[in-house]
Amino acid sequence: MIGGWWLRMVKIGIELEGHLIDENGSVSNYAPELIEIMGSPDYLVPESSETMFEVNSSPSDDMSYLADELSERLNGFNDIANSRGLRVMPAPNFHNDGVKVRSRDPDRPRSKGKKAVLGEALWDLEHHLTATHVHVDMLEDEGKAYNQIMLMQAMDPVFAFASSSPFFLGNNSKRDYRVDVYRNEVFDRFPLQGQLLDYPKSLEDVMDRQVKAYDEFKNELVKEGLDDDSFNKYNCIWGPLRLTKFGTIEARGADSNNLSNVLGLGAVYMGVSNYLERENVDVEINDGSYDVGELFVPKNGKIIVPNYDQLKRFEGIGVEDGLSNSTLRTYLSNVLDVAEKGLDDESYLNPFRSMISEGRSFSDDIIGYASDNGIESNGTISEAGARALRSYVAGRYESDLEKYSGKVLV
Repeated sequence: MIGGWWLRMVKIGIELEGHLIDENGSVSNYAPELIEIMGSPDYLVPESSETMFEVNSSPSDDMSYLADELSERLNGFNDIANSRGLRVMPAPNFHNDGVKVRSRDPDRPRSKGKKAVLGEALWDLEHHLTATHVHVDMLEDEGKAYNQIMLMQAMDPVFAFASSSPFFLGNNSKRDYRVDVYRNEVFDRFPLQGQLLDYPKSLEDVMDRQVKAYDEFKNELVKEGLDDDSFNKYNCIWGPLRLTKFGTIEARGADSNNLSNVLGLGAVYMGVSNYLERENVDVEINDGSYDVGELFVPKNGKIIVPNYDQLKRFEGIGVEDGLSNSTLRTYLSNVLDVAEKGLDDESYLNPFRSMISEGRSFSDDIIGYASDNGIESNGTISEAGARALRSYVAGRYESDLEKYSGKVLV
């Protein structure tokens, strides 16, 4: 735990995406109208499809304030949705069923450009995927900032805490379809733009790679006869980590989820960055001589992080097995221990501590519900099954949100 007026605390901001569904559990292409009904506040924005929305928090170094503000905004949006016979579902779409997910203004230059470069089939997949993004203030000291990026890259496996996509387009064989589909299908031909990359060699290398990603994408646009007016070095990275024009490092690897888990994810990134700011530890990449129990453990003024091959293995484990894998749980428990050292209130990590203890995430709960209710058959679900799963997720979300309702910001 930390504290003291002399210590600079790191600010974070959270972006939570989700789908709207109707009372029957079908997706609803009503998000733009609902956002307009609410007066289109700055914190509530339409997403790539008409079924999707995004709710943002303000940047804050106070987890309590951030929790109150985000819950207030989510509760407000949920109330308006309910008044229109709609519900909020913070999870990727489980099945491309009878109600077609419509793209929001596919002729927008940015949307048109991505569609031309990726191809229509891969471009369409993005309309079904939702995410939680966490913005973290980059530390002012350049050495610390580089180590911060290294640690945040090494934290990629925390996506397993927020997994909510065990079903995608009617199939079930994974714990996290979003990571697999996004990185290995949508951006299969564009690793620099969308996949988990090796560690950067320096702080300058991070931005150099983003510039290169933009240049590569721009060349693809030129081949399609399109201009690059809607693209730049900050928004041509759709992978796990990127620098933004706001001076933040944005972690983009996790599914959308219930508010408690979303706040936990933010607390992990805040806590680790606060710890680094205070302790100024060195970060070294595992040369193969350290086992998983020694990774992400502060010792003798340094933290050893997994090498790239190990990170890729963790990525595969998180996708396929999730928290049922003991090796992944060991590593993520170490990450939580460091995050706890950088938080004034470690209770935000409690949902993740429980997941470590039980060896299951929200994805496992969704799979369990499908199994217990006869929804899944031979690794697939029907349209009716998808509607039941969406309603289940919406109900879990609403129950979790109730814990935060009625709070007033002061």
